[in-house]
Amino acid sequence: MAYTKRMGSHGKVTIDGTDVSNSFSEFRFNSSHAQVPAGGFSVSGVAEQLAGETAQTFTGTAFVTEELGAIVYPLHKNRTVCIIAFQPYGLIDSTREIYTGNCLILRWEPGDTFGSVSTMQFEAVAADATGITAADFT
Repeated sequence: MAYTKRMGSHGKVTIDGTDVSNSFSEFRFNSSHAQVPAGGFSVSGVAEQLAGETAQTFTGTAFVTEELGAIVYPLHKNRTVCIIAFQPYGLIDSTREIYTGNCLILRWEPGDTFGSVSTMQFEAVAADATGITAADFT
């Protein structure tokens, strides 16, 4: 079976309905389950584990621009729940998988380094019990 190889720079990112794909040099979806001991004694001596709470985030590195700031900073400052959608291959194939959810933007930290392109870290978390969902794995 042949697998497609992914190259960066094809991801589509929308925040609160606005396409901000060109504002990010890196963007990713993270979903992880806490590891919870099952408890009790195991005859084999192997500790049994269960999947606990799920933490879901969107993280990335964004370019510091006035355009992105005008969209994202008010959402961050006011703790506004907004829809974030990430389609890793979306700029060249709109039928590919998409991760979307109601999110809170936790991190906004513009800065500047002499002689470098100004970037900042971005972080948003799922804001409700639905979490960040994935659709259309074709």
